[in-house]
Amino acid sequence: MKLMMKIQDRDETLKVQEELFRFEREKTIALENSLENEKKGFKMQEDLLKTKNDTTLSLEKSLAKEKIKWKN
Repeated sequence: MKLMMKIQDRDETLKVQEELFRFEREKTIALENSLENEKKGFKMQEDLLKTKNDTTLSLEKSLAKEKIKWKN
């Protein structure tokens, strides 16, 4: 009788541990997905900033050329 109770207790403990493990796995997957979305957002911001920097550099070069033309 005691042996059966111990086995049942262990089975219940194992079920709880399995449930906790599944919950943690789901939480980890959700966090990984969230992190991936954040990375995509940062990449988009990085690309946008690079484009703006390139445009600014191009405009500065253009302005410098125009200044040279006006001096001559």
